[in-house]
Amino acid sequence: MICDQCHERRFAFAYSLVRGGFMDLYDFATLGSWLTIGFWSAATFATIYYLESFRRHVKRSTTTDAPRGFAEDAWPEALVIMSLRGGDMSLCKTLNGLASQDYPRYRIRLVIDNPSDEVDEVVKSWQQTHPNAPLQVEYLGRTLPNCTLKCSSVHQVLRSTGPEVGVIVLVDGDSDPYPLWLHDAVAPFADPRVGGVTGNRWYFPRAGGLAAWCRFAFTAFSLPEMWRRHFSWGGTLAIRREIACSDQFLTAFARTPTEEQTCFEILPTLGRSMYFASRLIQWNSESADFAGAETHLFRQLAWSRLFYPSWGSILFGTGAMACAVALSLLLAAAAIVAGKLLWTFPLVAALVFAGSIVVALERLHETLRQHVFSRQGRLLPHLTPPRALELFAGLLCTLGVYLFALVRAQFAAAIVWRGIRYLVMAGGKIRMTGYRPWKRPIAKPQEEAIPVRPLSVE
Repeated sequence: MICDQCHERRFAFAYSLVRGGFMDLYDFATLGSWLTIGFWSAATFATIYYLESFRRHVKRSTTTDAPRGFAEDAWPEALVIMSLRGGDMSLCKTLNGLASQDYPRYRIRLVIDNPSDEVDEVVKSWQQTHPNAPLQVEYLGRTLPNCTLKCSSVHQVLRSTGPEVGVIVLVDGDSDPYPLWLHDAVAPFADPRVGGVTGNRWYFPRAGGLAAWCRFAFTAFSLPEMWRRHFSWGGTLAIRREIACSDQFLTAFARTPTEEQTCFEILPTLGRSMYFASRLIQWNSESADFAGAETHLFRQLAWSRLFYPSWGSILFGTGAMACAVALSLLLAAAAIVAGKLLWTFPLVAALVFAGSIVVALERLHETLRQHVFSRQGRLLPHLTPPRALELFAGLLCTLGVYLFALVRAQFAAAIVWRGIRYLVMAGGKIRMTGYRPWKRPIAKPQEEAIPVRPLSVE
């Protein structure tokens, strides 16, 4: 009898635990719904403020607060430096733009990676049709082991730059310099507090495609952060000559992975700032597939990981966003089973968040069209409703592509760029594992050996 009573008590106790557990699970789902709704609401308002603040800055910095520049006869001489390895499809267009600058005094020094590089013939052919262009061509003589080949080329030019030059301007071979590009890059130096001037790219695809919209969303969100953090972009980067040619800058330049990282570390120590010039934002209309978009994101994140002071916040924020998406989908699935309408609201809030991004990016795009690209003579298409819907669908893919690229960047032991492998070292440093002249990628590997140039140690 006593034994039967014990069994009955144990059964009742177990039943109460199970029943209480289901009640706890129900309450947990309801609480999770409210918390997730709160997360998406906060994310929506923060994102709108983030993009809208940058949009207003673009409008102000291109109208009422635009740099006035120098007096007519006081513009400093500019030296434009371009480093080339392999041929870019738009190289001739870039050279045409550089040769047509509306600027009083400037020269172009072009450093080719190796005389055997295919781009050497392209440049020589262009020079024959533009004999009066202020262009000087040279070859990279020494590769520095702790920076990229571009930095080695720029370092070579800076060491031989005379005091007659006032401003150094770095440009990439796939940039798109409009007639007033050099003017807009030098004008902010009229303010003595400015040590560097930079721009960026607006990856608005002409043909569309989900992968291209993924890249567009990533770069669109990076522009406000670069403006807020005073980061630079090596595709258009102007530096005062007295800073760029100083021993402190040259030493850091030879031991720092990229030119962006050097400016970020050195300029504040000299009491100078990096000026983000909205007028220097360039339109890139190229499309992309998912592999190309992920590679682009990985490369940007991998380089940023080496010096970005809030890298941990990127990891945390991305993880929180991924968890919120997963929880929203899980609650929506549970709502179908349990018939609870409240549990579908987090997914609705997530979709509202994505829609608010589309609206904010459309406003930013229109501001850039009217105040930046129209001045450059570039006619960008509008973000029409069909393209906005495609962008909305692309945003749903962006988190997955971005998350995959971020994980790869976090654990990357090396970064490969233009056929050169750079090992990631401790302390935000890199080391080039070996130099090989540029060879166009082919379908089948060649049997003959490629000569390797020994590294010179600084």
